[in-house]
Amino acid sequence: MTKTLARMAMVVLLLLGAVSSQADVIYDNGDPSGYIAPTSSYLLTILDDFELETGASTVTDFHWYGAYYGDVPAEDDFTLYIFDENFNLVTEIDGSGTTRTATGETVDVPVFGGDYDEYYYELFVDPINLTAGSTYYLGIANANNAAWAWEGTDNVFDGFALWYQPENEFEDVGLGDFSFQITGDGTTGVVPEPASMTLLGLGLVVVAARRKFSRS
Repeated sequence: MTKTLARMAMVVLLLLGAVSSQADVIYDNGDPSGYIAPTSSYLLTILDDFELETGASTVTDFHWYGAYYGDVPAEDDFTLYIFDENFNLVTEIDGSGTTRTATGETVDVPVFGGDYDEYYYELFVDPINLTAGSTYYLGIANANNAAWAWEGTDNVFDGFALWYQPENEFEDVGLGDFSFQITGDGTTGVVPEPASMTLLGLGLVVVAARRKFSRS
């Protein structure tokens, strides 16, 4: 029975390892450069393009960097947007669950000068299924602080777009790129939670123990 329980425990560990390995970075737009310029709010929202590969088209969380020109609010009020290549809205994402962590680094504003504390943001969402190979735009707006800025990358030649929300107008901008990562779990859209896998594994252990007992 000891060998059976040990084997079943190994199954549990393997199941948990499989779950953790499914969540992976499926798009990386580059590391933060330490520079910020335009703000991104509900009035003027920055949109940066991305494209997912085949087999990695289900989005589960977003990660990005930014800073505040003025006072840091007690809470943010983020909304994330995904547009297609023609700037048609695909989905609007409630960002109220965004977590904010000070990195201990500072960012510079080339135009206005001054150093501002850098923050790392993370948002987990219900699975969003997108089409692999298609161009999308990610927009991030902070309605609680008009002086919040999305941090850029060193890839300044990639380009981005601006969304003037009140007029619902869009403008392509030739230079500039912004730091973000998208994490996903492939194309299935549903990944069992680790707790669920643990319960399943424990259930298998109990079943094995009962079968062993009934045979003895």
